[in-house]
Amino acid sequence: MHSEIKIYNPGPGKRGYVEVYIDDVRTRYVTGNDMGIECFPNNASLTKSQRSKEFHRLAAAVEDKLKNGRQANEVLPKERVGLIVDLISDAIKNFGTSYKERYVEDIAKYGNAFVEYLRGKGLDKLASNQIAAMHVEEFLLAYQKSASYHMTVRGKLSALFKKIKDLGYLSDNPVLSTSTRRVKAVLHEAYDEQQILVVLEYLSKNYNQLFFCALLMYGTLLRPHQEIRLLKRSHFDHELTHYLLSGSENKGGKNRRLPLPEYVRVEMFRRKINLMSPDSYIFGGKPEPFNRWYFSLMWSRARVEMLTAKIINKRQTLYSFRHSASISVFKATQQIKLLQQLLGHQSVLTTEIYLRSIGLIDVDVSMLPKLFLDVKL
Repeated sequence: MHSEIKIYNPGPGKRGYVEVYIDDVRTRYVTGNDMGIECFPNNASLTKSQRSKEFHRLAAAVEDKLKNGRQANEVLPKERVGLIVDLISDAIKNFGTSYKERYVEDIAKYGNAFVEYLRGKGLDKLASNQIAAMHVEEFLLAYQKSASYHMTVRGKLSALFKKIKDLGYLSDNPVLSTSTRRVKAVLHEAYDEQQILVVLEYLSKNYNQLFFCALLMYGTLLRPHQEIRLLKRSHFDHELTHYLLSGSENKGGKNRRLPLPEYVRVEMFRRKINLMSPDSYIFGGKPEPFNRWYFSLMWSRARVEMLTAKIINKRQTLYSFRHSASISVFKATQQIKLLQQLLGHQSVLTTEIYLRSIGLIDVDVSMLPKLFLDVKL
């Protein structure tokens, strides 16, 4: 018999643990080592949000062990053997609520694709101790459209096989022995002040929803797919002067309450967002959001047309609106820490990347350090 599993998380810099009473004996866990998983919630490099997720993941692992009739301090035996297709299916189920929905969907997508590949090759009876890097390497040949695509699929498979390894069925992760591809960084070159008006005008006339998304990106510096797409009427105050996102609703993991520029407010009133019910998504006005690929699909269509019309260049993307807004804020304030907070970045180094398009900036002599010496020219 065991008691309720409790999490003690005093915050960064202080040691936390998961606690449970097993047969009236108190047991505490600070890492996932005894669970057969890599889970270190007391790691000093974790953010407050990440630390909380790791503690919940550790608590879930303890609960899983106890439900299966094993002692929570019982280390799983290594090198157990099972059919790899079954283990992949089981591992997919282990990616639960502690992971982002999109991440879990991609894990399932590529994991199931690998299972179908094995079945198509007559390898569905392959045991876990027989899987090799060459099987993964051949599977990845179907994902060579770009280096980024290859590495994305490889990364998801690696996470999946790591889960199987943590469960004791693999001595090594075979994905790590496959070849890698060098991914070229995408610059998301910013628009200049005149060009951004031309782009917005084109989108306004031809892609109404994409225009609104771009306007919000520029005016709020929010991300399009997992922040702007999921905005509801309830995220805005009565007069549409501010928006508020909780830590769980934005990538930065912190509550964000910021004002809305007047041009954004005007567009929102024009779309009658102020009259929507609180649970309605502002894109579509319904209780269900647009699918997560909506803006990507719309942009891919608009991009071809704008490239042909020479409105944009190949290095400019939907994210260029966010980069352009970043440069505008920095030029006006010269405060990179403020910009970091507006963008919701964990590190200022990430914020600096957004300023790569800035080039030379105008510096007034009044901005330079002042020093009063008793000297004459």
